[in-house]
Amino acid sequence: MANLLNAAVRVASVLQGVTRSVAIRQETQAQQNLAVHQANILRTNALFMDRAAEDAMVRGNISAREAEVATADTISQQRVGLAERGIVVDQDSAADLVADTAGVGALDAFTILANAEREVEEIRFRASQEREEADLALATGQAKTRAGRTNQLTNFLATAGTVAERWNMFKKPKDA
Repeated sequence: MANLLNAAVRVASVLQGVTRSVAIRQETQAQQNLAVHQANILRTNALFMDRAAEDAMVRGNISAREAEVATADTISQQRVGLAERGIVVDQDSAADLVADTAGVGALDAFTILANAEREVEEIRFRASQEREEADLALATGQAKTRAGRTNQLTNFLATAGTVAERWNMFKKPKDA
């Protein structure tokens, strides 16, 4: 009966160690899978941000061109209005008015482009942060995998020590 009990204790120790090792492995794998999943999401976000940056630049260029066309229309209307009143449009204050309108229009177009470029830079910066977060998530997952392997080894050694200790404990002859 004592031998059967001794064997059962040793088997239980081994099973406990194996179960703990399997649990550590599963947790490690889950952490690695989560890290890869997070990295994939972050990289996808960065790709969408890259597209948004390209779109912002295209919209900025279109808006700037529309501002230039609107300015040209305004200048044309000014020249027609001045000419209808009999004012020479290329001289004196009439010329200044047209030049000022052209200058304001150019400033509007420049401002639109500058705002678009600022928006693009902000989006690209956020995209680069997403990529850095993805790299960090992967590195964290790899570190957790290494830690899990170390824990498995530690668990194996502890289990082996426990089994050896119990083996010796039950193997020793009892003093009468």
